[in-house]
Amino acid sequence: MKRVVSRARLALVGIVAFATAGCVAGPAPGSQAQPGHASAAASSTGRSSDSTPTVTATASPQPIRADIRACVLIYPAPRCEAMLTAAAEILGVADDDVTAIAIAPDPTPRADGVLETLGGARAIIILAQLDGTIHEVPMCFGIPSGPACMNAPMVGVRSAIGAGYRDVPCTGEPPDGCPKPIPRLDPAAVRAAEPLRIGSRVIPVTALGPQEVRLGTATIPNGVLTIAEGRLADPWPAGVRFSSRELSLEVRSLVAGRPPFMNVYEHGWWPGTEAVEVFLVFDVRHVEPGATIEIRNIVVG
Repeated sequence: MKRVVSRARLALVGIVAFATAGCVAGPAPGSQAQPGHASAAASSTGRSSDSTPTVTATASPQPIRADIRACVLIYPAPRCEAMLTAAAEILGVADDDVTAIAIAPDPTPRADGVLETLGGARAIIILAQLDGTIHEVPMCFGIPSGPACMNAPMVGVRSAIGAGYRDVPCTGEPPDGCPKPIPRLDPAAVRAAEPLRIGSRVIPVTALGPQEVRLGTATIPNGVLTIAEGRLADPWPAGVRFSSRELSLEVRSLVAGRPPFMNVYEHGWWPGTEAVEVFLVFDVRHVEPGATIEIRNIVVG
């Protein structure tokens, strides 16, 4: 699919839009952005990614100064798109509500020439225009993570396997407060199990907000996941942007009463094989007509 060029790619349009302020305009006309609550308050809190601390965005009615730099004159256009989405998430509004973004100047050193910074990476201050008000939104500080902090943004596909599935949940001092080890997999159950394997699946994206797509079924030996993976053919797909929480492969038991597949100890061992369904779960922030995503090399078993 041909990548649709949004206004976030047009530096000159953004500069003119803010009277040479050098801001980058938001999503393209005719596109959709996730609904949100418009913010008229002086501050808003949110998260730019799962691993990013809660930050506060401050607002100012004053216009952006001429020394503010256009985002696409500093960072690649795809990263500016990701920054717009991250700023909108932190502000708690839809992507389309942020009509332009720009990059604030670097901090001014003290009179003695010293620039004071905290540990980790220094925050990038995004100036986001919302309802005629400029909001300062810090991001990518501390340990930077998420598409907004990558010059070549990527969206991953995560699963329980890489999110503490094998962590031992101890309620007290080990070993007394820890669960017993999970038994070894029964060779007969391993032979009987039928993993889900999909080489490629193209999924149309036509709506905004949280969504899930059923990918298929599998049977898991003794109810113990050993693999749950997949990847996007294009890690930054054309015409669609997702929330900073990435996409997720969710495995759900078809056996009534079984716990979620979050931790092997909490889910527990199961005799024989356990039937499951597999879903691709994602949250769409921005979508353009005709957008699709392709997920490849799906293996769950």
